[in-house]
Amino acid sequence: MSSSGANNSTNNTNEETKTTIYSMLTDQPITIPDSCLFGTCRPVSEFEKLNCIGKGTYGVVYRGRDKISQEIVALKKV
Repeated sequence: MSSSGANNSTNNTNEETKTTIYSMLTDQPITIPDSCLFGTCRPVSEFEKLNCIGKGTYGVVYRGRDKISQEIVALKKV
């Protein structure tokens, strides 16, 4: 029997998986660790809480203002 598929098994259980994307400017590959794909949360101190929008099973949502950009945002307290 012949096999035409690639070997997909890996033995690197302790290594972080990575994603490769391509730059639109240079068309060069860029490797990004999966832990960096979603970014990080900013400290709540960077926002001004204005008023409560609603309450529910999963927390409270407030209308807020970004102290840096002055943009109106929603803040959820879980």
